Amino acid sequence: MFRAVLDTSPLEIQTSARIRRAQELLRYGELSTREVAARCGFDDPSHFSRVFKRQTNLSPREWLAVARLIP
Repeated sequence: MFRAVLDTSPLEIQTSARIRRAQELLRYGELSTREVAARCGFDDPSHFSRVFKRQTNLSPREWLAVARLIP
């Protein structure tokens, strides 16, 4: 029912929210990728990086480099 109405799963919505939060922490914080992963509920930084890349098409480091170019 959920997927039929929103065309996505609850897990996909949760994952997207976690990655958006990670983007905020990376851009505006002084945290390492490991710390960002932990604060966003990822136990394994490698898993976090894979999920981040799947969602954004960039690794956390690549995404941060691009984000810093945008004022």
